[in-house]
Amino acid sequence: MWVFGGRHDGYSGETMSPSDESPTTIGQAAGGDGGAPAHEQSERDALLEEIEETREELGATVEALAHKADVKAQVHEKVEEGKEQLQRKQNEVSVKLRAALDGPAVPVAIAAVAGLLLLVSLRRRN
Repeated sequence: MWVFGGRHDGYSGETMSPSDESPTTIGQAAGGDGGAPAHEQSERDALLEEIEETREELGATVEALAHKADVKAQVHEKVEEGKEQLQRKQNEVSVKLRAALDGPAVPVAIAAVAGLLLLVSLRRRN
């Protein structure tokens, strides 16, 4: 396993400087395949894939935190949601009111009130 330019051999923490290593080992550290066994290459690929996934997760986390910190944008979103909700409610009430006014009960009620007013006015004259 590679540790910051040196190679950890598994012996009491000894590391080798790049000048002490063979050209094949240096090629491996520089990213060339340098004759690396297949299992080391697959391990390297797995690590690179894990790094990429971690970067994506970190990017999403940073984006979410930036959104949380943007109070002005959050207020704007809430205002827009409130406007939309108010518009929907206005449309609902408007439809219900039209349905109520267009129904047969309204003309009958208007006629009844007009009749009562006529009777009251005629009684007061007598």
